[in-house]
Amino acid sequence: MSEHIHLSVPAPPADPALQPRLVVTDLDGSLLDHHSYDFSPAAPWLARLKQMGCR
Repeated sequence: MSEHIHLSVPAPPADPALQPRLVVTDLDGSLLDHHSYDFSPAAPWLARLKQMGCR
């Protein structure tokens, strides 16, 4: 007897802002400056991620 398994993958939401997102970073040396802990160089990317719906 042969069994067939059908998997259904839900379609992504029509609005890209509703798609789940995950951003993984370490703080020291990536998001924050290694010496001063200043995050201002990363601020434009953080703003862009927020604009894209990442919270």
